[in-house]
Amino acid sequence: DSYATADLSDTNSGEETYTISHYLKATNFGFNIPNDATIQGIEVDIKRKAGSLDNGNIVDNKINIVEGGRVGFVNEAHLLEFWPEENSSVHYGNPNDLWGTTPKPADVNSFDFGIAISTGLVKTDNENEASAQASIDSIKITVTYTTTITVADGQTTECTFNNSRTSLKIIQNIQGENRKFDYFISPTPSQFSLSDTTNTASTELFLDPGNYSVAQDLPND
Repeated sequence: DSYATADLSDTNSGEETYTISHYLKATNFGFNIPNDATIQGIEVDIKRKAGSLDNGNIVDNKINIVEGGRVGFVNEAHLLEFWPEENSSVHYGNPNDLWGTTPKPADVNSFDFGIAISTGLVKTDNENEASAQASIDSIKITVTYTTTITVADGQTTECTFNNSRTSLKIIQNIQGENRKFDYFISPTPSQFSLSDTTNTASTELFLDPGNYSVAQDLPND
């Protein structure tokens, strides 16, 4: 495997000091989110490890979103959580966490959207010098967004969602009252029902990246 690495060292002895690395910026993730979508949350998975430990441990210093090439203000670092010596992944954010930003689809789709990572070196014994290496194997960003489609009677709509978890909102204009619609989403979930008495009905569900077919089964009058 290829790693992005940072070698940290602290030559101060006899005192408590904290050494940090420069930022590693990872951008250009190739998102293709529709322009009419609403961004709901950003999640980041970083696969990393610590090595060459000499009287010290590697920790997160800063984990920040990069938008427009600029590092954001909200730090989602897991402070004072030592990096393992075996390669493993850690998760940041959630489907409703915008990291203190209000990104538009164009911001996320841009080549300069991504994540900035800075690490720190924590001494085991403050009386001696310390050093360690931080290594990053891979970075994954998942963006959750809401988009809306309208399905007419008997119509099938094809959808493709790339690089993201999508909250798909389906809207149906209903003529009459108490009519029940069956929607078929393939490949998954296979079916859900929708009924309404106000002439407009909608439902919302989360779909992982992939190709989907959305069809409506015309209700019986």
